[in-house]
Amino acid sequence: MANTPTINLFGRVGITVGDERISPFRTRHGAMLLTYLSLHAGEPVSRTQLVELLWPMSQEGSTRNRLSVTTYHLRTALKPYIPEIDDVIISARDTITLVPDNVQIDYLEFQRTVALIQSNPNEGE
Repeated sequence: MANTPTINLFGRVGITVGDERISPFRTRHGAMLLTYLSLHAGEPVSRTQLVELLWPMSQEGSTRNRLSVTTYHLRTALKPYIPEIDDVIISARDTITLVPDNVQIDYLEFQRTVALIQSNPNEGE
């Protein structure tokens, strides 16, 4: 899985593919969207929730379009690095879901490692 794309949430948000680190975001909203979806990987997140999170002081009508545009630009930017992006970021009418089947997420790997260490505290001794 050396060339499996990794979404990096630790440090600067971006994607690592092999030895190449990419920051494919046109705006900070793209980075925030990827971060939030990654932290809720596998869970459908409502578009309303994302709009309120990313544009808290804006009126809903224009922000739903902003969310669609931000999602489109994020998917387009990631496509060269994650060819399966259409299966990774799933846009439905009312939700967006990041499916972690074709990517790794450093935060989730960290959580798994901590859980493994906690379940076997004397393993390394």
